[in-house]
Amino acid sequence: MHTCRAVAAASHAMTFSGDLKGIGLPDVLQNVQANRLSGTLHVESRAGSRYVELTEGAITALSLGSNRGLPVGPHLVHRGLVTPQQLQAANEKRRGSKKTLRDTLAANKVLADDGFKAALRELIAEHVHELLGWTEAKFSFGEGPPPPRVFDGEQKAAGVRLEIGALLMESARRTDELLRIANVVESDRDVFLRLDVEVPEDLDEVSQAVLAQVDGRTDVGAIVKRVPYVRFEVLKALAGLVLEGYVRACAAAEIEQLVKDALADGDDEGAAVLLRRALDRERNNRTLRERLVEVLERSGKQPEAAAELALLGYHALRGDVPQDAIDFYARAAALAPDDVALAERYVDALAEHGESAAHAQAANALATRLVEAGLAERAAAVLTRACARPELRADLTLVGRLAETEEALGHNERAAELWCGAAELARDDVPGALQMLRRAARIQPGDHLLVRRIHDLETGLVARRRAQRRRFAIVGSVVTVGSAIALAGVMELAAAREVLRTLEASLDDVARGAPAVAVSSLGQVRDSFGWTGSGQVAARMSERLIELQIESARAALAADNPAAATRALERLQVGLERRDQARRLEALLRQARLETYAAELFAAADSTPPLESAQAELARLTDPELVDFHVRHLGKARPGARESLLRALRAIDSPRALVALARLFVAGVEPDAEAGLLDLLGRAKRYRSDGQAEAWAEVLPQLERQARGEEALALRAQQALRLLTEH
Repeated sequence: MHTCRAVAAASHAMTFSGDLKGIGLPDVLQNVQANRLSGTLHVESRAGSRYVELTEGAITALSLGSNRGLPVGPHLVHRGLVTPQQLQAANEKRRGSKKTLRDTLAANKVLADDGFKAALRELIAEHVHELLGWTEAKFSFGEGPPPPRVFDGEQKAAGVRLEIGALLMESARRTDELLRIANVVESDRDVFLRLDVEVPEDLDEVSQAVLAQVDGRTDVGAIVKRVPYVRFEVLKALAGLVLEGYVRACAAAEIEQLVKDALADGDDEGAAVLLRRALDRERNNRTLRERLVEVLERSGKQPEAAAELALLGYHALRGDVPQDAIDFYARAAALAPDDVALAERYVDALAEHGESAAHAQAANALATRLVEAGLAERAAAVLTRACARPELRADLTLVGRLAETEEALGHNERAAELWCGAAELARDDVPGALQMLRRAARIQPGDHLLVRRIHDLETGLVARRRAQRRRFAIVGSVVTVGSAIALAGVMELAAAREVLRTLEASLDDVARGAPAVAVSSLGQVRDSFGWTGSGQVAARMSERLIELQIESARAALAADNPAAATRALERLQVGLERRDQARRLEALLRQARLETYAAELFAAADSTPPLESAQAELARLTDPELVDFHVRHLGKARPGARESLLRALRAIDSPRALVALARLFVAGVEPDAEAGLLDLLGRAKRYRSDGQAEAWAEVLPQLERQARGEEALALRAQQALRLLTEH
């Protein structure tokens, strides 16, 4: 056996092998050709396995693997050489005989021998070109007869022969061409539109066939399947059509509109293609992905819909919306009940963020499926995690199921421990506890303590001891309660003293609007004395101070003082326990920082003379949090900065921005009335179709108010109102 560097020196050997990282496949084939070797080249990679038969330095057959051969029949149908019915009839006619497909088609006068061989040579060549593109693979060559059941008799009987030199030259030409194609066609999900231009009559037949399929809904992958030419020729023709200006790729906004058109026409398949392409560009667009799920469900493609729901669940978890993630995973698991991995994700989401009852039910169901599938170890892990939740430790169903699973795995000591624990949980149910202890004793026969526990339960000794302990507990509880009352009084005094001390020390800070120290100190009192009345008062005071500071920050933003709001909120970030308060503070802090930057840009854009670069940057501030900022500053802005603010506001894609634009239109602020109305119309319709009714409900009253007025814009407002209500 030789390394890949020794291939050339080992040409006299019977076999050689190596790694394509060290030597390219063209070099291997050139070596075989130069020495006119006969044998089988086997190439193995993550993309699959390929066998190439070489006879005296030429390629005579290719296989996709053992017992796989080549799909000659489907290739003939794709190329339009035979119809599916003719292929089926030929296969039925030769079934049970040794006749080849080539001979049968020729005898039926469907396809002549030369045409069959040409199609077979083309198919082998296409697979060789694909193979020459592999760079991470291992290869081996062995002289002599090929392995059994690798090459099909169809290829051997046809006697085709492909010269390696010509294939390598064509492959090099294609490599250069594919680099040009990749600049135009990014993936099989690309969608193209035909332009309204005159097409020359002498357009080649491949380009004509491709152009006929370009309709704004059919993606590249579907065009490759529909057009009766090999993939490379189709992609080359499509790239040429784009470069010559006959078609162009769909823009993201166009794709969304095409999706709506396809759905309106009942073309679910076309809508799914377009939605997938749009999601290639906007992977985190939840609205588009939910719409794709609906289309896939309606089309009966439940596994694909489940996969999209799983992606939605993943993004919801990353976006800190756990309840949405649980809902998405639940729907995905219901759509694909055989997908154990989806069920596991659902249970994991419940374990982290769900309610205990739902987690217990889902974990139990998943464990059943895993055991039935022979995955008892994974079932035990799922049940163990569920039983680790404090509120589920006493769940007899889960504990018993886990004990059964551990017993099935042969973990007798662990199973016995679980059965004993379950018996302790069911101690009031003496027959049930006895049954569990007996199961533990069956797998741990030498445990004398276990035998004694069973005996005590059977004879009633445990019940008598329990009654005696209950009497002692009553007497002890009287003493304990008295002590606890005294201790509670002492702790209440200590807690009250700490609250007063904290308020006294932090009073000046609170009075000047800086309660961060007081919040932290009150949080410590809450942690130490939370069960006392004063400790609960400290908790409420801390939360109230946080709320007041958040309101103060909002007031500072409304008063155009974002820097003060930022400082106050940054000081308050420490000591927040409630997640909802932390989220609100984080969102407000982001808004304050954005407004600080926007205020700096506005000052530069509105100065004399104005800074044009600041105006351009101001127009690019399209964060939804800046809607109020843009509206507040419009009234006092000079023309250049005013136009920048309006452009930014128009570009913000949110219902609040739409409502703000509607109000500006009513006030006559929007300079381009017709464009403003068209924008309101289109966006309001889109928000309504997306289920965001609040924007729709806000825009209508604004336009109604304008329509009732006597301003110059009243007529256009009435037209817009009519269009909105009709559509």
